[in-house]
Amino acid sequence: MADMLHKAIQAMSLEEEEPLTLPDSPRFRVFDENERSLLGRLLNPDCQSMARMIEYMPTAWRVYDRVRGIALSRDRFQFVF
Repeated sequence: MADMLHKAIQAMSLEEEEPLTLPDSPRFRVFDENERSLLGRLLNPDCQSMARMIEYMPTAWRVYDRVRGIALSRDRFQFVF
């Protein structure tokens, strides 16, 4: 399993996806309450549980009451601090 994950990480490339460009519109501007956030994605969504990850990470970071986890898609998430 670790070997397969290592190979999958090595095969990842930034060229596979186009960068996300947000227009300069009020709809896409970041507001003060969202200025500290973390965006990420699961490396293996077929084997990883988004719900468990969102529940566990604030515990690991010891920020229980100061962070909110949001599932943006099947493999993408956001934590707002």
